Amino acid sequence: MKAIGSSHTSMIACLIAFFIFDSADFSLLANSTAKPFVTYNHYSSEDEFLQGSITYLLQDRRGLIWVSSFNGLNKFDGYQWTKYKSHPGEQSLLNTNRINYLWENSSGNLWCEAGNQIYLFDVEKEEFTNLQTVFEQKYYKTVNIKNIFPLDNGVSYMISETGECFRIV
Repeated sequence: MKAIGSSHTSMIACLIAFFIFDSADFSLLANSTAKPFVTYNHYSSEDEFLQGSITYLLQDRRGLIWVSSFNGLNKFDGYQWTKYKSHPGEQSLLNTNRINYLWENSSGNLWCEAGNQIYLFDVEKEEFTNLQTVFEQKYYKTVNIKNIFPLDNGVSYMISETGECFRIV
């Protein structure tokens, strides 16, 4: 799993500069008849997926690129973008579209931190589960998760702002 956090803005700037800034295909040619060995597409804030600030980038075990932003969760499969977000009037479990961090668990699903709440995004069903509701029903209090540690054996540990540790299987 490869991830870049929002604190690495210079790394993100370099990534964006290399892959995004020019709208024309970029080709490095050894001679005029050679095939280009580097090509890229241009994506900007005019594209729907990039509206708002990008908060986290993650490449999952299948090679998909996941981008969290102030405007939802986005998936890039190498050809097209798919956006996952809450829309007014819909019965979505996602209470806010401002997703700050992503973690991939051993099942390939994504833990998402959004507005001090934790969601599990099922990549097959393409739906969010609000874990905050589960915590409130089980512990009768609000639990703000600070960090998540997904392990390869299917267990994830979550640490709250108050130092409590929760084991999720």
